[in-house]
Amino acid sequence: MKKFSLIISLVVIAASVTLAQEIDRKSKAILDDLSSKIKAYNTYSIEFSYKMENKVDNIEETYTGTILMKKEKYRIEFAEQIIICDGETVWTYLSDANEVQISNAEATGEGLSVSPHNIFSLYEEGHRSKYIREGTFNNTTVHVIELIPLESQVYHKVRLNIEKETNKLLSVVVFDREQTTFTYELIRQQPNLVIPDNKFNFRTENYPGIEIIDLR
Repeated sequence: MKKFSLIISLVVIAASVTLAQEIDRKSKAILDDLSSKIKAYNTYSIEFSYKMENKVDNIEETYTGTILMKKEKYRIEFAEQIIICDGETVWTYLSDANEVQISNAEATGEGLSVSPHNIFSLYEEGHRSKYIREGTFNNTTVHVIELIPLESQVYHKVRLNIEKETNKLLSVVVFDREQTTFTYELIRQQPNLVIPDNKFNFRTENYPGIEIIDLR
């Protein structure tokens, strides 16, 4: 975020379609359960770590951050940025430039939108989910599921590690087409905290000399 063949033969496809359907049903059942739990919470708080890595160019960046979610509203803080949405408007504040960009919530991006809600429902539209395997993540048994975009995006897949016992999302890894990976590890998750609505509004008067870029 500092600023994210197919057909070998008809015979092979015909032989494997039943297995593929079983895999897809398994991944969808897991993701349905995860998504329904998140949607049922009034609020959700996440502390996360972020790592951007490109081994070809020898680039690595790491940050920590927080996410607050309250239905359609959210607040993200990390890497000298604050992103706030009240459900209609998105404010992206860059502290090092004392600048805020204002946009409509439905026009914040394509593919992987900045909204944290989308990662819990990404599989529902525009992606094919695939159950890869049962594995381990930080000594925890997890379901490894990949989401593949149905149309060309700047990324080519998203990998989810979901705790087997609780069906809680533990990490998200985004693979882009420039051989860069973006890893988000969800360190701490707390549902139904009391979060005041003023956390989801941005007051420009609190930032003297701020530059306002209105993209609406």
